[in-house]
Parts: sequence; structure tokens; C-alpha cells
Amino acid sequence: MSLVAAVSGTPVEELRKASAQAIAVAIEACNALMTQRPRRMHHEFKLEGKRFVFIPSWEDFTAGEYADAEFFCSDLSTMAHEFLSVMYRPLAIDNRFRKKLEPYDKPIYAEAFKALPADVLGGTFLFFYVIDEAYRNGILRSLAAAAIMNSAVNMGGITRFTSWRARMQHAWTKWRNGRLKGR
Repeated sequence: MSLVAAVSGTPVEELRKASAQAIAVAIEACNALMTQRPRRMHHEFKLEGKRFVFIPSWEDFTAGEYADAEFFCSDLSTMAHEFLSVMYRPLAIDNRFRKKLEPYDKPIYAEAFKALPADVLGGTFLFFYVIDEAYRNGILRSLAAAAIMNSAVNMGGITRFTSWRARMQHAWTKWRNGRLKGR
């Protein structure tokens, strides 16, 4: 019941009054929603007449935004809309008709973000997942290259296995990249 309450925004006390069959249908719908994988990242969307854009430059991400995003990520079941309000900013047009993001002060559009579909939150997490995977793969490639260089420079230990290790690293990277593209 808590899952249905969290997804629907209906208090548990009201859900207790519903029929068992209605709750079962709602749980199935929630489970179907949770098993769907996000297909794409939403770079921008329109909500309540305003256009919101995902943070385009991490250099412009302030310490306050970072602290708020980290805090809101600590409990996404209750603060997902506030997390999204940090990641997406309203687009404004200045007096020279140039597009620019409104400066961040606090998550003032958080309540409006409650109306967003779950796919927007899933797409945001897809973005961070892909970044994390690329970072980890980069580290593994760097470590493998350093190990190969170290064994070649030292001319000792396992130099005869260097080509085998390079082939295995290449095969693993190729498999991993193919797996990410299939998602």
C-alpha cells in the first residue's frame, strides 16, 4: 500500500477504504511503471507555460545547487520533484532576445514538478547512469593501459601475457559498450 500511496499521492488512510481488487490493480500498474526503463533523457520540456531545460553546463552548477541536489537525492521517494527542480531550470529570454537560464536560488518550481511523468525522472537517472558507466570504463582502460606499460617497461614478470591481457581488455570493453547500446 505504501508504494501505491507514494506513486499516487493518496494517503494510506484513504487507500485502506478502497477495495482489495482496486489496490491489486494499482499495485500492478505501479510495478509496470517501475519495470519500464527510460528510453531517453528529456533535455527540455514545457510545464505550466514555461520551458524548462536540463543544466547545460556543469561549470555553472553552483555549490548551493550541488548541496540541494545531494540532499534531495537522499530521499527520492519524497523529494524527487525537488531534485528535478534543481536539475531543470526555467528558460528566460533577456532584453536582447537571447535565451538564458533563470538563476538558481532555491527549488521554487518543485510543486509544479509533481505533475511531471515518471519518465522525466527516469531519464535524468539514465543520464547519470551513462556518465557513471563511461567514467568506470575510462578508469578500467587507464588501469589496463598502465599495467601493460608497466610490464613492458620493467621487462619482467608477465610480459609474455601482455598481448593476452590487452586482447581480454579489448574484448571486455567491446562487450560492455555493446551492452550499453542495447539498452
